[in-house]
Amino acid sequence: MRIARLGLGDAVRLDAIRCAYGVELGGSGEADVAFTERLLGDPDVRVWGAFEDDALIGFAVVMELPDAIHGTVTGMMDDLFVAPAWRKRGVAQAILAAIVEHAQAMGWSHVRWLVHEEDAAAIALYDKVAERVALRSYVIRLDRKRSM
Repeated sequence: MRIARLGLGDAVRLDAIRCAYGVELGGSGEADVAFTERLLGDPDVRVWGAFEDDALIGFAVVMELPDAIHGTVTGMMDDLFVAPAWRKRGVAQAILAAIVEHAQAMGWSHVRWLVHEEDAAAIALYDKVAERVALRSYVIRLDRKRSM
């Protein structure tokens, strides 16, 4: 397995696995390579992929964010997905390790993320590699069809 930052040349492969992720979370799974290209081209977004041979088997999306309270920069992981056939094989942990290595090199103060309360497998991993913080998450849905 190889972990690498994804670039515009990975848009088609990323879009396919991104759609599978969307279906798993109740979305349409509709392909949108143009959206995926915008995601990969955004200077504040980093996308890591896990590859087995040439197949993209997992990915994570992390945004660089300012931390106004502490006057530093942080990372916010918005998505981490591993294809079902590759789960429980260390793929997510390897992606997280690559993100942490990048965060340290960039001088970020921390990396944070949200997780669905019912995702027991993800929570079990996150409890091993990170510390839980006492925060609540809120959302103002502007488009219910395209919102979590």
